[in-house]
Amino acid sequence: LVHTFHPCVDRVDIAVKAKVLTPGDAVFIHPLRFTELKYYGERSSYVSYKAVPLTKVEMLKWHDRIKKLYGIGWTLSKPGDNTDEIAEKNYSALSRDKINELFKQGVSYIITYKEQNLDYPVIAENVKYKM
Repeated sequence: LVHTFHPCVDRVDIAVKAKVLTPGDAVFIHPLRFTELKYYGERSSYVSYKAVPLTKVEMLKWHDRIKKLYGIGWTLSKPGDNTDEIAEKNYSALSRDKINELFKQGVSYIITYKEQNLDYPVIAENVKYKM
């Protein structure tokens, strides 16, 4: 049997570590499209890019969170934009002040790229991510 590398291996790894090392009620911010956290980590996200709410009030709240975290949204993106790339760039550039503001709004943990230096305690990491 030959094992092949899959790009989500590092996301699955850090999600499993989140499950083991954080309380069940933990709320995370993470890179865009990080669905492995919900499935493998069994943890909540501040906002999920894929889980679009059905009511107008919840939709507005969802959009506001997407805008805060990833800097993308209805009025911020135009046709032809690579919104995933823009979102990843904006997420990677989150300031400590912005993250602290999110902590005050219920976020308890952050998953980010290993090379991003935010000067928070690191409880787990792998070759690509840390939390």
